[in-house]
Amino acid sequence: MTMLADREAVGRVPAPAAAPLPRECNPAAVMLVSRAPAARMRLSRLFEEAGLAVLEASDLRIAREMMRTARLDLIVLECPSLIGDELAFCQTVAAGARVPLLLLAAAADVVDEILALELGADDLLAGEAPNRLVLARARALLRRTRRHEAAAAVRPQPPTGWRLDPMTRAAIGPSGRSVLLSPGHASAFDLFLNNPGTVFTCEAGAKALRGERLGAAAFRTIVSRLRQKLDSLPDGNPIQTVRGVGYSYSPSTPIGGSADFRAAGRRRARDAGLRKR
Repeated sequence: MTMLADREAVGRVPAPAAAPLPRECNPAAVMLVSRAPAARMRLSRLFEEAGLAVLEASDLRIAREMMRTARLDLIVLECPSLIGDELAFCQTVAAGARVPLLLLAAAADVVDEILALELGADDLLAGEAPNRLVLARARALLRRTRRHEAAAAVRPQPPTGWRLDPMTRAAIGPSGRSVLLSPGHASAFDLFLNNPGTVFTCEAGAKALRGERLGAAAFRTIVSRLRQKLDSLPDGNPIQTVRGVGYSYSPSTPIGGSADFRAAGRRRARDAGLRKR
């Protein structure tokens, strides 16, 4: 079987015949991508029993075609390992509409996880993850997407200053110039934007982004590459390094910061009880 059609009876909750349900009342649409029929069957049953609408694709080519035609809220890619095709698919998802990507890889190490997150994945589970954990991660990504959509609808971004377009993941500087970010970089930039002046150690930043799963080294790599992206804009880099402590968002500080800024950052870190890295 090369492609399985969308399942109309997902959740077993019939919609009123008179009028379609609004988007927020419709079940979220999950595209499940896996070459293994047994894995597709197991995960499809898991998501359907949770009330989600499931579209299945048996390979990445079909998945790309479905991305162009279907309205999706989440993409789940199940694969034995993260090799060229899977990593290229992460880039495809990141370059398209804002749809979160959850990877389920039977074999993946920390380097694989960092690379996948850098290229566009939003979350990754390695090894034989329990069904309840897979479902919990999927629901968390769906909640995050809905929160972004709601915030974009009711809270317009300010016309000046640094900001993040929640739909395109573009970081926009005060000059109006922009640069596209990967999901991992966008999440880190959003964290800084919402906590101006707060100094994050690598440990605290990693925990704020992904709980205990993302290590300090991975957070340091994400911030380093985020700063490289922002350096391509003519507005100065708003993410400052507080030497010996961590990172802070300070849009009014010139590139490289100042001694006063670093000293103030260290005082804030000590006052907040943050542990030095």
